Amino acid sequence: MRKTLTAVLGAVLLALVAAPTAAHAVPAASGPHCAVQLLRQGTVQHCFPTFREAIAFGTHGAVTDAPDAQEAATDPDFQAKVESPVARQVFTLIGVEYDAVNYGGNSFSVFRGSPCSGPVNDVDKQIGNLDVIGWNDKISSFRTYNNCLATHYYLTDYQGTHFGYWSSQASMPVIDGINMNDNTRSIRWS
Repeated sequence: MRKTLTAVLGAVLLALVAAPTAAHAVPAASGPHCAVQLLRQGTVQHCFPTFREAIAFGTHGAVTDAPDAQEAATDPDFQAKVESPVARQVFTLIGVEYDAVNYGGNSFSVFRGSPCSGPVNDVDKQIGNLDVIGWNDKISSFRTYNNCLATHYYLTDYQGTHFGYWSSQASMPVIDGINMNDNTRSIRWS
């Protein structure tokens, strides 16, 4: 009995020590809709077959009835739910990026620890290289939430052509002669 208990406790301890930390967790099963958590330790991505599952995961179950990704972009009820204090208890939805115009196609929803601060003279969160999450040169529209605005850059590390901080864009604009559709390599939220 004692040897069995010691073996079980040893196995549990080994599992806990070997388990990945939240910042280095292996992404969940692949899917067209991802929840991206921007943490101090790095970026963690979990992907799901549906937008509803990605939002439920990102809000830790506070919002389990999200509409489809395209409808969510213009749905005031969805906005109210993801901006409620209950939905912001652990992670806060700051934006959704889409790979098709008019908020269609695949998506990645971006979560951070709190709403954005409001002024656009500071950076609340950023992704310096979208290739890290597999979204380099794929964004065609976006929508922000929780007091955040986003600016999209043509190059990694916030370089090159970009446009000002906006809350949403049904199709990416042409800036300085560069069509930003499918040409975003880094993003900042403020």
